[in-house]
Amino acid sequence: MATYNEKKIKDVFNEVGVDVIISTTKENFHYFSGFSPVVKTLNPYYGQAYIVLDCNHTDVVSIVHSKGEIDQILDAKVSVRHIETYGQFYREYDGVTKLAEDELLLLNYSGTEGKLNDPLSALIY
Repeated sequence: MATYNEKKIKDVFNEVGVDVIISTTKENFHYFSGFSPVVKTLNPYYGQAYIVLDCNHTDVVSIVHSKGEIDQILDAKVSVRHIETYGQFYREYDGVTKLAEDELLLLNYSGTEGKLNDPLSALIY
């Protein structure tokens, strides 16, 4: 399901000898995830959203993104291994209404666990 060339990524890991690749630009974010978050559209090189690839799990990505725009992850066209959010944002749910599958995912992604306040803390976590 990867949108990127997984064999080429494995070769890069082997050639360079690193364990993790962190995507920071709009172009690389889109290449590795299949979507372009608003923060990267508005600020392509300094927007605080990241894709993390692990040398042992090149078929999936981890995403670091602000909690307020976490709904954009639903547009990812790759398998997501882990999502780490930062910042404050609240979504109300009455606990009774039946939610669609994507709404349940969004509720899960928006959870209040972790409570990381900034993107660097989320990236390190």
